[in-house]
Amino acid sequence: MNFKDALDLMVEHNASDLFIRSRGPLRGRVYTDIKVIGDEDLSVEDVDSIMFEMLDDDRRESLRNNKSCEFAV
Repeated sequence: MNFKDALDLMVEHNASDLFIRSRGPLRGRVYTDIKVIGDEDLSVEDVDSIMFEMLDDDRRESLRNNKSCEFAV
């Protein structure tokens, strides 16, 4: 799984926001609801692959230290 795959799922499900978490499927905001948009649980490596494609060094550090990060594309 990479960021493009996640974006493709967002488009397919008409999701405006993406929620990425290891050991669970991708979720997206569809109108006002948070819905499962992926069909498999993500590994830690999947999450790293998706997130680290898009994050700058400061946000990567925040993700490592706080286990959470918010950003917009």
